[in-house]
Amino acid sequence: MIRFRRLALAALIPAAALSFGLSGVLAQTPSPAPAASASPSPAPSASPSPAASASPAPV
Repeated sequence: MIRFRRLALAALIPAAALSFGLSGVLAQTPSPAPAASASPSPAPSASPSPAASASPAPV
């Protein structure tokens, strides 16, 4: 009987985590590292765009 309860709890804990959205929190834990590496790449590409549009204006 104790084994059955442990198995039932082991099956219900991930289901409860999914229902509470804890899986999304766990999935977001590794994503800040790729997001941090992705942030520098859009920043340099965004800065040349205004610089390119600013250089034709003075000329």
